[in-house]
Amino acid sequence: MLVACAPSTPNEPASTAGGDTSIETFNEIGGAVDEYNAATTVYLLPDGYTYPDAPFTDSSGSYQVGYGTSAAVTFWNCAWGKAYLAAQGTDPVAADAALEQFAAITETETYKLYYDPASAYPLFESAIANAQLGDPTTLQSIVTGSCTS
Repeated sequence: MLVACAPSTPNEPASTAGGDTSIETFNEIGGAVDEYNAATTVYLLPDGYTYPDAPFTDSSGSYQVGYGTSAAVTFWNCAWGKAYLAAQGTDPVAADAALEQFAAITETETYKLYYDPASAYPLFESAIANAQLGDPTTLQSIVTGSCTS
């Protein structure tokens, strides 16, 4: 998936040390893992899918606030894209439900804050519109190019 960095997320805690009201923009790995784990309880997966452990392990650096959530949202979106592709052509009800969940990424804060409006938005909009018309080609290209096996 195409992801762009943003300086902060709207729900970040403000730092109050020394009267500083700046927004915290980086976490240690524990904060990123906590974000990821919290997001896995919000973004429910299709039957047969489970979230892996947090897919990042470098404890020597820092992670931008939102990184953990973004990783979970990406996995969630990929799972629904795969579920759509598996059901498309064989189970129209399941395919429609999976496509609706895949399309829901456009309503997430992760999409709004970190996906590039110039490149990612048109790609996802095209994938969703084409899939609604029965052509899964663009959605397949997203899944093939951006999702792990």
